[in-house]
Parts: sequence; structure tokens; C-alpha cells
Amino acid sequence: MLYEESRWIKKTLAKIELPAGSQAIDLGSASKKFRTEIQPYITKNVISPLVKRKILVTHADRSHYPGIDLIVDIEKPKLTKRYDLVLCANMLEHVTSVTKVAKNIIRLVKPGGYLLVSVPNLYHYHPFPIDNGFRPTARELAALFPGQKIIKAETIKDRKRQSHVFKYKVSLVLLQKKKKTRT
Repeated sequence: MLYEESRWIKKTLAKIELPAGSQAIDLGSASKKFRTEIQPYITKNVISPLVKRKILVTHADRSHYPGIDLIVDIEKPKLTKRYDLVLCANMLEHVTSVTKVAKNIIRLVKPGGYLLVSVPNLYHYHPFPIDNGFRPTARELAALFPGQKIIKAETIKDRKRQSHVFKYKVSLVLLQKKKKTRT
């Protein structure tokens, strides 16, 4: 996760209504060491503000790292639980089928709940475990989740890591899953 991305997420999530006791899942969260030491701004700007609001955060990844609460391969979902907030930061460029995973992710969001997704827009190849080359604009990213209400969609630069050689951009979207209507 880029630093500016973490700040965007913090500001964006602060504006949505999630009551105390809401449940969130952070897909592809990596190890506790990664979130707290290597990129400590993930905890500072994304996780801690949610915890302070008494939102219960489940850290999920397909690898069994220290600090992972739930081991899940989102490409082969077996989760039946639904969440008030699903976070999916910088994961879609590391899956074999972006559209299949997008469908699996939206199933995790409760009706009326939120989905925050980010993915690199301009970033170097980084195969951990794979890099499928997915580098969408914010609108292209939102289009992966048809029928959802777009709250915010933006492609931002990371000012902290810009240089004359490397430029980094990330696309972010906050979507709200539509509530089921009764007929």
C-alpha cells in the first residue's frame, strides 16, 4: 500500500456510517509485521481508526502469516459470512481471474455495506505471488462491481515515492452494496 493511498482510505472511511460493532474484513492483509513495521501507515491510517470506532476487523490472507485471523483463498471462496465493510487493497493484480475474484468479493458485503478496493494504476511489475498486469483507472475498477453505488472513485499519485524515474499511481473506489428491495 502506498502512503497517500492509506491517507485517502482513512479520510474516505471516516465519512461513512459504520456503527460500533460493525464487522470488517481486510482481504490480503499480509502479516502483522508488514502492517505494523514495514508499512506502519497501514495500521495507523486504515486499521486503527476502524478499531477506535469499535469496528471489528478480521485480517484475512491466503497465507498463514502471524497476525492473520482467517486463512482464505478468495479465488476459491468458502466464506458464507457477510461483512459491513470489505477492504481489498492491492490484491486484484495478484489473482488469476480478476472478474471471478470481484464476484467473490462482492458476495462478502452485506446489503447496504461497503466495499473499498484499491489497485495500482501506474506501478512496476511485482510478482508476489503473481502480477497479472491489472492496472485500471478508478472507473474501470468500479465497473468490475456492476450494480453497486459508487460513493467515491479516484486515481491518485503517491507524492512520497515520486521521482524522475519512477511515478506511482493507485486507483481507489468506495462502493456501497445496494440493499435488497422488497416487491
